[in-house]
Amino acid sequence: MFAHELACSPNVAFFHEDVVREQRFVQEDLAFLGILNNVNMRLVAPLVARVNNDSESLAFYTRHLFKNNLRRVGLSSNRIISVAVVLAALLACVSCSPEPSWLTVQHGRALPASCVRQPVHVTIIGDSLAAGYGASVASKNFAMRLSRYVAARRQGSTLVNLGIPGANTRRIAQQELPRLKNADCALVVVIAGANDVQQYVAPSRFGADYDALLSGIRQRAPRAALVVTNLPDVGLSRIIMPPVKPIISTLAAFDSNAIARAADKYGAWVVDLWTVSRLDARHRVQLLSRDGIHPNDEGYAVMAAAAYPMIDRAMR
Repeated sequence: MFAHELACSPNVAFFHEDVVREQRFVQEDLAFLGILNNVNMRLVAPLVARVNNDSESLAFYTRHLFKNNLRRVGLSSNRIISVAVVLAALLACVSCSPEPSWLTVQHGRALPASCVRQPVHVTIIGDSLAAGYGASVASKNFAMRLSRYVAARRQGSTLVNLGIPGANTRRIAQQELPRLKNADCALVVVIAGANDVQQYVAPSRFGADYDALLSGIRQRAPRAALVVTNLPDVGLSRIIMPPVKPIISTLAAFDSNAIARAADKYGAWVVDLWTVSRLDARHRVQLLSRDGIHPNDEGYAVMAAAAYPMIDRAMR
């Protein structure tokens, strides 16, 4: 649970007279939203009761509110008060940001020795960053830059891009893993997690989903070299509302730590997009496309350049 990851008090109860939402879903989201952190239940409980009377849980409504960026949502006075409390709690949680443990992941599993000088069969798994949203033309997205880089070093190499725009980690595992083939001299690149952050998926749930994703890859392609990207600081995006920017950044940091743990467990190389995105952050905002969330051509070039050293290590 998020509360444990924040080293905050786990003692909380959420009461419904009429259960209109899944109990587990509500409890996880309440913990994730940080209501447990420095917020006395004597203050929270009445607000929860008010929202329950409106047939909508505090956790569910708050996630819905964030997801729509306060647009097209009718706010009652009770809801405004409730959301203000949640925002305050979440902002308090920012001080619990994790240390960047992914920087300690120094090595992964390379291709077998039998693959030296052999063509490499690259499969990219992931979301819209894998699919290349934001690039002016396909040849300038991450996948095609990576394909050219590998082909220049291993003639005859191939690329399969399974990326699904908008997919979170669980959906990636459900819809892309079944299409992964166990080819000889396979290199699998995973770009996942940004949509989990924007959907406010609890870090504990994300960690489990990401672990399951890498486990599934290892089961289907046990000899493949595996390269994963951690998350850029999604909070730098101009489309993220200022009040939730530190929350989004904190989630991205927690999820990047989860990616590092899974990478270490399954022998994957980690591309550190978090650090890259935060170097000269004002300039990095210029690497985003017009939609304000996906990289533009220059952004994909920076992203690919960060990946090349790990690709080299995976192919050595």
